[in-house]
Amino acid sequence: MGIFSGIGSSVKKDEAQRADNPTDGCRLIREGHKDVQLSFCTIGDEGARMISKELLADGCAVENLNLYQSDIGDAGASALAEALRSNTVLERIYLDANNITDVGAAALAEGLRANNTLTILGIEGNPIGDAGTRAIADALADTAYVLSGAILEFGMGARFGRIFAEVHRSNCTKFLRDRDEEIR
Repeated sequence: MGIFSGIGSSVKKDEAQRADNPTDGCRLIREGHKDVQLSFCTIGDEGARMISKELLADGCAVENLNLYQSDIGDAGASALAEALRSNTVLERIYLDANNITDVGAAALAEGLRANNTLTILGIEGNPIGDAGTRAIADALADTAYVLSGAILEFGMGARFGRIFAEVHRSNCTKFLRDRDEEIR
């Protein structure tokens, strides 16, 4: 038996696994790892598209996906948003410090509307303006997310908190108005 035999078998599927490029990240996802780290990799939009396809594959077990500072823009965010619509396993995705603007944030918001497993969406440090912030706040106010601490977890701080409160009040008012009309 060689000195290196059995090395691969000692890796646990729920321990964080680091990849340096999207191909290796996809391989880790296919192997059933629950925590895949691709932070500080310049995977870009094409790499994000590759990863999103793996998130949609049968048997995907990834619960935590770290794409921090990976040069992902709006096209990559849109691809990941498509995966969020159908993926029922992913709980945390970190997209902090990328190049996602209001366009990508709006796509992510639509993905959030259809997703009921994601609890953390890290998007701090992206050039997202009020329109993108409002889209995400509206999606969250429109879903059954548990929001204790989510303002920090969603990484948009006080601005997000202010906009979320405004959207939430508006949605609650609309709900009550619609309910009153149904009762009459």
